[in-house]
Amino acid sequence: MANNNGYVNLLASQGSIDLGSSQPFFFTGQSSDESSVKERRKWSPKEDLILIGEWLNTSKDPIVSNEQKVGAFWKRIVEFYNSSPLLVGTIPRELGQCKQR
Repeated sequence: MANNNGYVNLLASQGSIDLGSSQPFFFTGQSSDESSVKERRKWSPKEDLILIGEWLNTSKDPIVSNEQKVGAFWKRIVEFYNSSPLLVGTIPRELGQCKQR
């Protein structure tokens, strides 16, 4: 049920919800299937050292210095991290993973 702005009224589209029920409620697109949950990938000491090195190199860049926005700063770190020859054959890390680490 979309209105003129393109927003969907979830309460109207889902019907009534029993708030006293102990059963979990799933929105459309969700399922109770555990196989859709991604397994958390741990950071190895080697990955930590590479990330730390890329953070230091990017933060001490004499040309760009501190004249960069946070998003650009972390984007550069992730690009350098994922292109490291020491990580060949590993799954690349995403910006959020690196920033949170």
